[in-house]
Amino acid sequence: MRKWRVGTVSMGLSLIFLGVLLMVGQFTDWDPITLTMSWWPFILIVLGIEVLVYIALSKKEKPMVQYDFLSIFFIGVLGMVALGLYLMTSLGLVNEVKGAMNAERVEGPLPSIEESISEDINTIVLEQAYDDLVVETNTAGKVHIFGTFTSEFLKQEDLKETDVASINKVGDKLYIQLLQGPSKEGMHYSRTTFNRTISLPEDVDVEIRGTTGNLKLNAGNITGDWMIDEVRNMILNLPEEASVSVKAESYSEQLGWDVEWDKEETIRSGDEKNELFYKEKVFGDGEAVIQMNLVDQFTIKDVGPRS
Repeated sequence: MRKWRVGTVSMGLSLIFLGVLLMVGQFTDWDPITLTMSWWPFILIVLGIEVLVYIALSKKEKPMVQYDFLSIFFIGVLGMVALGLYLMTSLGLVNEVKGAMNAERVEGPLPSIEESISEDINTIVLEQAYDDLVVETNTAGKVHIFGTFTSEFLKQEDLKETDVASINKVGDKLYIQLLQGPSKEGMHYSRTTFNRTISLPEDVDVEIRGTTGNLKLNAGNITGDWMIDEVRNMILNLPEEASVSVKAESYSEQLGWDVEWDKEETIRSGDEKNELFYKEKVFGDGEAVIQMNLVDQFTIKDVGPRS
């Protein structure tokens, strides 16, 4: 007669139960990790029942439980794997791994923002985030902000206007803070990228600060003065009839190498090693001023022929 060792039946029943769960999972939307975590307590229950049944059926006065160590070891390995997944889930690690594996890049339009400019506003102060920016001009006397976003964890309906920009009026100035896209911390870091275009009135003075990314300015027929600080790479588009004086300061002597500047100077600071290069070009009568401070790269495009 074959001898009964505790653990053999438990291993068999555990494998059957796990197989049934996995088969059911093939035809349902059950998550495999959830199935594994819900299955592992069954191992302990079955093993405990088998021990009690063995003792109850034993004819000895003081029965000695004999174990099938290979089966118990196998059960223990499965149980530890399931317990490990449970602990990882409780710490949020499983969701991080699943998020990284199932990450899908989503692109969509940003919420559009429109703000009317009152007559008492003389200056618009635009504080730029790191993302690249396109600046247009308009004659409607309004501020328009629109564009697209790219994200691995956000959907279009998750974004609000307050996630894109903050607009505040202080005295005769309108402050526009362009915000960085939301980010997701953790093992799989992900940041939402905003590709924004902002349209500003032509007849208002503009200050653009913190422009550490790329800036494209389609100036139109501006009549207000513009001041732009610390831009890495700037492209300026001017119409044929523009009446603008373009002034630029840079640590690079090669700034605007493809532009025929009207004036070029070297500005020496207290430290002889730090030299600023000043360049200027006038279009038309030069009524409006575009002043760029500490620009790394710069070029002027789309200027039509002049008589």
